[in-house]
Amino acid sequence: MKIKDIIKGVIISVSAIVIGYFAVGLPLNLFNLLSKDGQRIFFIVELCLYLFIGGVFLVIQDRKEQQLKKEQIRHEKRKEKIKQIKYCYYYKFGISHFSCWYIYMGYCIS
Repeated sequence: MKIKDIIKGVIISVSAIVIGYFAVGLPLNLFNLLSKDGQRIFFIVELCLYLFIGGVFLVIQDRKEQQLKKEQIRHEKRKEKIKQIKYCYYYKFGISHFSCWYIYMGYCIS
């Protein structure tokens, strides 16, 4: 199993090096081949692409944070409802199944 992990790590490392080389080398080679106007356009397009990818990343992170906040609020409401049900069940109504249904539906006012 360890040999498999070593081979997997080597493949990932080599592929990262090759992709990084081309990601850095391609724009530099294009700067040598393009005219000044072409270089400016390429630089602006590349900058816009980076900004777009960064913006998408930030939007995704913001949505995840909002989803987590909604889940936390839902869990807090659920805990409060359970606490209210326990209070109403033990101290107000006794052990009747019918009264538990009323409590669950929100008819118990503490």
